[in-house]
Amino acid sequence: MMDPNAKDLAYLDLLRTAVPPEAVPSQSNPGHVLDALPLDVQTAFREVYPMPGLSVTQGKTSIPASTWKRFTQDQTEMVMRRMRERSLALAARRPGPDALDDAPVMAHWIVVYDPAGDGLLLLGTPTGHPYCVGPLTRSSRLCGLAPDGTWARSTSRWYRLTQAASFAEMLARHGDKIAAAQRLVLTIHQARAILGAEQAAPERCQ
Repeated sequence: MMDPNAKDLAYLDLLRTAVPPEAVPSQSNPGHVLDALPLDVQTAFREVYPMPGLSVTQGKTSIPASTWKRFTQDQTEMVMRRMRERSLALAARRPGPDALDDAPVMAHWIVVYDPAGDGLLLLGTPTGHPYCVGPLTRSSRLCGLAPDGTWARSTSRWYRLTQAASFAEMLARHGDKIAAAQRLVLTIHQARAILGAEQAAPERCQ
């Protein structure tokens, strides 16, 4: 079953990989060719920056590098906010019968406060994740967690959870790279209390 955030995730991938070529190479005023971008990105850009405000040279629409950077940042924030609102609602309803079939697995996990101050995260060992590999990774911002610790919902996707780990076990597995997280660890009960409040008032946790 396709995840409700799948289209938004695909669009974010386009933004991350879409690097328009330079139109007029210049250190003082670098520009990029809009027409070289994927059509979905061009359409979104033109909705934000109408054609009369753009420069056309030799039949090609060019955009300042600073404008492109601002556009990708604003679009990423907007899409992540939309996905988060959707994921909070999904987590409040809990996963449907097929929602976890293709979900990645997170093993030996703990829940922590994001050290950047942006909600809660899962830390653990992923399997089957489209991007995250290795013995230790973090999820995107957490939106929901099962009472029995068998599933979680992040901003991006569902996770199937296997055994949780104590911090001592995490420290034994990952050493110094996890040591600073000790003061950030939460129990499932603590995490669910925070996430429940966010699900009830998603506009307060943007």
